Amino acid sequence: MMAKIVASSSDKEESEKQKEEAQEANHLRNQMSHLKMKLQESLQKQVELEKKFHQKQKGNDTLKKTLDAKMASLSVLRSDMERLTLGMEEEVQAGNMKVKKLTETLRCRAEESKERDELIKELTDKLQELKHSNSKDANERAEKLTSSYSSLEK
Repeated sequence: MMAKIVASSSDKEESEKQKEEAQEANHLRNQMSHLKMKLQESLQKQVELEKKFHQKQKGNDTLKKTLDAKMASLSVLRSDMERLTLGMEEEVQAGNMKVKKLTETLRCRAEESKERDELIKELTDKLQELKHSNSKDANERAEKLTSSYSSLEK
């Protein structure tokens, strides 16, 4: 009987031990299932994050291409501006040279005009003198003719 009691107590202990082991195994299975679920969620999040990363990377690549295109366009505009500025400076210098030449031409023409005016005044004065002297000579001749005619009539 004692052997039965010992056997039954040993069976009970064995049974309790198996129960505990089964509970522990069940608990470990639950934990493993929970960890698998967590791992699955974590992998899902990682996949989503990688997708977002790749989308952002594509967006960054697009932005970089756009920025590069705009920088190239800006570079072209800058070189155009430099070329136009240089051209404008050359035009301004050419315009300044024309203004200097025209100013010199006007100054020369003004001097020529002044000389012409002086010459015209001088010629006008001489013409007046000639008219006056011709008129005096003509009066003297007329008087001589008149006196000659008068003497002929007598």
